Amino acid sequence: MNAYANAPASPTRVDQDMLERAISYLCALLDGHAGGVEITGIDDTGVVDVAFTRACEACPNLPMTFVSTVRNTLLEVPGVTDVRSSNVHASAPVLNRIARALGAKPVTPVNPAD
Repeated sequence: MNAYANAPASPTRVDQDMLERAISYLCALLDGHAGGVEITGIDDTGVVDVAFTRACEACPNLPMTFVSTVRNTLLEVPGVTDVRSSNVHASAPVLNRIARALGAKPVTPVNPAD
């Protein structure tokens, strides 16, 4: 299944070829754990929204996978400025503690109060 196929077209300068390769790489990794990820949107500023599927939806390690693997990989794509997921139910401070512990990039809070 190509998780990138249903993503809306992006008016940004996100490198679409590299984004497709990155999401394919992530899908292969997560498939090894019966999980999945797909792009659900890209906004004008390069923020990519992802949804986790299959086993990832109920995984207690989802925040760690999001911060250390999915987010870090997608942020390497030229034009991607941030990565978000409505599946991740953790505050920005919690995600930043995870990022620091795992050597990942810090998370930008969606809400400045976070």
